[in-house]
Amino acid sequence: MRFDPQQQQQHQGNKDAPLNNGHSQPFKVSKLSLDFTGTNDSAPMKAATVQEIVDQQDADADVVRAGRCCTVVFLPFIVMALLLGTIFGVFFTNGRALDVEGVPRAVLFIIEGFKGTTFNELLEGQRLPHIRQMLLEQHGVYAACASLEDVRCARAVLVEDDVTGEAFISAGAGIATILTGVSPRRHGVRNDTWMSYAALSSTSVQFPSVALRVTLAKKRAAALGGPRLLNGLDARTGQCNVPGVLDAECVTPPVSVNSVDANEFNRTQPAANLTDVVDHFDIPPMMSCLHLKSCNLFKRALTLSSGRDGREEREFTRGLIDLFGGLSSEGQEAGNSYDNSLLIFNFNALALRAGEENLRDFTYDQGSLEYAAQAFLIDSLVGQVLAFVQDRARSRKENWLVVGTSNHGGVGKSFGNFGDEDEVVPFFLATYTSNRRGYRRLRPLTRPVTHMDAAPTILKWLGIAPYDEDDEEEEKQNHLEGGDNTDRREETGWQHNGHDQNKPAASKTRTSPPNTGDQRTLLDGVPQGICGSGLRPKDCAVAEGK
Repeated sequence: MRFDPQQQQQHQGNKDAPLNNGHSQPFKVSKLSLDFTGTNDSAPMKAATVQEIVDQQDADADVVRAGRCCTVVFLPFIVMALLLGTIFGVFFTNGRALDVEGVPRAVLFIIEGFKGTTFNELLEGQRLPHIRQMLLEQHGVYAACASLEDVRCARAVLVEDDVTGEAFISAGAGIATILTGVSPRRHGVRNDTWMSYAALSSTSVQFPSVALRVTLAKKRAAALGGPRLLNGLDARTGQCNVPGVLDAECVTPPVSVNSVDANEFNRTQPAANLTDVVDHFDIPPMMSCLHLKSCNLFKRALTLSSGRDGREEREFTRGLIDLFGGLSSEGQEAGNSYDNSLLIFNFNALALRAGEENLRDFTYDQGSLEYAAQAFLIDSLVGQVLAFVQDRARSRKENWLVVGTSNHGGVGKSFGNFGDEDEVVPFFLATYTSNRRGYRRLRPLTRPVTHMDAAPTILKWLGIAPYDEDDEEEEKQNHLEGGDNTDRREETGWQHNGHDQNKPAASKTRTSPPNTGDQRTLLDGVPQGICGSGLRPKDCAVAEGK
């Protein structure tokens, strides 16, 4: 019997037809197979390849083969270009690049009355957590001072009494030394009287403060601090009669008695006779304590330092937020207007409270718990500043240098004539930069370290040359010939010529006008740690393997 496909198809069709009783035939797998393959008299279909499917889709979308060809040829080049761009971007922001530019900025912390050995003990004992974290995470450097005999200690510069020959420490002279980068013999401030501070109005022509140097370089400086830094209020009377170094620099003395006369008077009178205001001199009026600007500050804010109820700390926090305008990471638009190149913060609670007679346990001694607690509180305020600095370095492409030091140490509840106990002070450096690492490697400190080194270090970071170029080369040569252990506390800025032992060192003039006047003189301090401007961050030369 011969198989007839047509009969099979007809037979299947009859089976699948609905019955007269309204019921359908059961579902057959053969029908599913027929639906996919078609009838047997149709041409057999070849399975399409992937390329054929793509071609069909391209044809449906009117994509010509020439366009596909361009995609296939040029897409690898585009991917390679993006990959190379990423590699070069990482390389030029990894801390070793020379072409990454950022805005250089600096912070100076002046913590009055912070003894160097006590600072070292609190730091190593993790009782200054914010400063310690900064030094560790940002690879900062500091002058270790395990004991008074430790050659690594940073030291304050002594004032020599020209009448008695006695060397002593002065709080006001220490602040002036930090801000000017020269010794008291040159800036003229020798004690804490307004007459002594008035000497700055003439000596700052040759030795301006770091704030005035920044201002003359057409940059902005701001200060937040108490008396001695700025003109302050007398806690007993409430009057604005406590002189400040930065404000004294802006005063123009009357012709009858200028600051040169005041400076000469300071040198011819024993220091013991200058503890009160001198009435027989025509003292120029002090600038108001409430001024918001001055000749050397784009913004000045006086902080109170006599309260013990937290008011001082609250005012500092409010002033800090007003200064920075908020954190960039929080989306604060106020931070966009910030444009200060130098910030100076002054904390004087340690010195003031150590001098209060009713606080018997608050002393300069390392075992004083009250002193350590106050230092811990100041560290927390420093931490607030560092939070803003780190935030701006990351989000605003800014390169920050942080410098901290003090004007004097002390013994018991006083200071002034205790030698090394008064002289040893902290000195620390760290950076927050916009490169991949977030910091810049620093060189070891050049010994001996003094608080005079703060000003030239900041100036160099900001790109404001602290020296004339010839003077800087001469300074380097002097270090090579005399070694790093030359005592700058004794011969700062003065030379011995066989005839006049107190003849000032000759200064060199420039053919081009400098930022600080008609003449630029070598500073007594030296730049520490950094190896160049903060404008182009890079790694300093360090030993192999470090």
